[in-house]
Amino acid sequence: MEDGLSVATLRNRRRRSNEPQEHYGKPGECWGGTEERGDGGRRTAACANLRDTGVGCYIHDGCINSLSYADDMVLLSSTPDALQALINVCQAYDRHALRFAYLGDVISHDMTDDDDINKQTSKLLVVGNTLQRKFSYCSREIKIELFRSHYYSIYCNSLWSRFKEATLNRRKVCHNDILKRLLERPRSSSSSLAFARNGVNNLDVIRRHSAFSLRSRVELSANYIITSVRQSSAYACGPI
Repeated sequence: MEDGLSVATLRNRRRRSNEPQEHYGKPGECWGGTEERGDGGRRTAACANLRDTGVGCYIHDGCINSLSYADDMVLLSSTPDALQALINVCQAYDRHALRFAYLGDVISHDMTDDDDINKQTSKLLVVGNTLQRKFSYCSREIKIELFRSHYYSIYCNSLWSRFKEATLNRRKVCHNDILKRLLERPRSSSSSLAFARNGVNNLDVIRRHSAFSLRSRVELSANYIITSVRQSSAYACGPI
């Protein structure tokens, strides 16, 4: 103890004093630590290039064209052409990214859904192992209800439209195997029979229900933006 302070408190204060301090730079700069790594470093470089363009909203003699916080960035401009110029600067730093996640959905650079399906498959396996380990002594009715509650809701599966058949087949195999393992059925037994006898939907039925639900909500929506999308050729000729 030193002056009533614990050793841990003194160490934390010393560590914080040695860390880079926050700074507030010129308009258009990213705010945060002075040392950025990985995506943060690329974002800092992108903000510097955005500032050098001289395009944006002017307040007195300062130009503000981007506001950044954590992994979010807002671009500010007075005209559509100026906004497109800023977007072009940002795209030069995003071409290296093969994929990124937005609200839990994985978006690939080639706009395919294989990465998101693989992510959901990995999550399915983890949950399946947990259910089998913790609820192996429960009744069949409880196991069926647990399976429905965890595997009927597949996040964003209604948007899956461009993927390899092998990727989706791998997802189907995992879906089928987990049900049979949970019910202590042989892996070589019929998956269709297991689903039919227990009144459980397979992956194809779940995806059809999700796609129908999404399309119904879009068709009934009175939102102006959704209505514009619904009336576009991309929606009419789309895969969903």
